[in-house]
Amino acid sequence: MTKYVKYLLMFMCFLFVCSVEVNAADSCPSDLKKELSQTAAHIKVNYEIQDKSETKDIEVNGTKTTYKVPNYAFVISIYNLTKDFTAKVQTNSSVAANNKYLSVYYDETVEGNYSLYDYNIGEVYNYTITIQSNNPDCPNKVFRTFRITKPKYNAYSEYTYCQNSSNYYCQRFVSNDLKIKDTADFIKRIAVNNEKNNPNKGFLDANQEIKDTLKKNWPLYLAIFAGIALIIIATIFYLKKRQRKKGWKI
Repeated sequence: MTKYVKYLLMFMCFLFVCSVEVNAADSCPSDLKKELSQTAAHIKVNYEIQDKSETKDIEVNGTKTTYKVPNYAFVISIYNLTKDFTAKVQTNSSVAANNKYLSVYYDETVEGNYSLYDYNIGEVYNYTITIQSNNPDCPNKVFRTFRITKPKYNAYSEYTYCQNSSNYYCQRFVSNDLKIKDTADFIKRIAVNNEKNNPNKGFLDANQEIKDTLKKNWPLYLAIFAGIALIIIATIFYLKKRQRKKGWKI
């Protein structure tokens, strides 16, 4: 009997713990939740890329050459954060192993605005920013979530081939791996992509198809042309002969 009482007490304790957890999760009063939701709606997250590149001169064999040292800052800005909230910033970057989580409090902002600078230009990864409540009557409740994919710098975009080009492989920043092996592979991809995106491609393809067809079947088309020419000549002779007989004018 004592054994069953023990199990019963354990079960009741389990129900009590679950009840406490549920009540804690639902501890945010509806009117407060509505007020915090309205405030959180004004919190914004923006993303921009700032060019901080430098140009330097180098002299080789008496010839001065200017080259660019690429340097870009990926800036994530949080606006209108209030004392009621904390912004939790998380990234899945493999490089930022010791800095994957960041909590931004109102006291760390400038009148509610905060900017995070990321100088990693060689990797694509994601940022997740959650806006959580600091209110003691509504603790840790998430009111908003923002997701941003940080692109990486495409060094091939600096090549002469890419000047004033909208080619896919000439984008300065990309959100996926272009898988370019080397310069020769890059030039090949540029040529293929330009051909695919040529606005006159349909007309050129049709024109080439006509040329290929004529080249392949020229004996047949020559025979057809000769046949049509003979019919026209025969018709003209026939009409002229009828004209002489009946006095037609043609």
